[in-house]
Amino acid sequence: MKQIGLRLFFVLVVLLLANGSALAQDDWGDEEQTDSLALDESDSLDAAEICFRDVFQTRKSDRKAKFFSIGWEHVANNRYIDPDDDFMFRFKDVRPKVKTISYYYNNLKKTKDKTVLCYMGEITKVDRYKIEVHCGYWESDTRAAGHLYIVEMIDGEWQITSSAIEWMI
Repeated sequence: MKQIGLRLFFVLVVLLLANGSALAQDDWGDEEQTDSLALDESDSLDAAEICFRDVFQTRKSDRKAKFFSIGWEHVANNRYIDPDDDFMFRFKDVRPKVKTISYYYNNLKKTKDKTVLCYMGEITKVDRYKIEVHCGYWESDTRAAGHLYIVEMIDGEWQITSSAIEWMI
């Protein structure tokens, strides 16, 4: 009985210390400072859209492409995830048509060698008005590139202010 009481005591001490440590971490500064780099969904989707559109525009010259396929890169699981229908709807005006990444893989006979695969990697908010976006495209084993975009809030809208090729095949 004494051992159970002692174990319970140690568990409570550990929980209290962990809770106190978590509470202390929440008080690192004023709320404005700690929340200023929070990237909300609207910001990240707007930044992703304009970067995808830039990739589409630069790859449009290749008339072999019948589709653009887009997806979110999930580096930890080494796979791509389809955007939701609301995000896909943003590209209804783009030609060639924009499809999900799963559309490409599920229709390889129709899409192989006719699709530019576009992926969205890491999106990081640098400050309140600046976002770094990593994205790129793959057309073939000999035509692919990764880009770093700087997207800034100008006159109430996110706009690409610079881009650089991070890698190219």
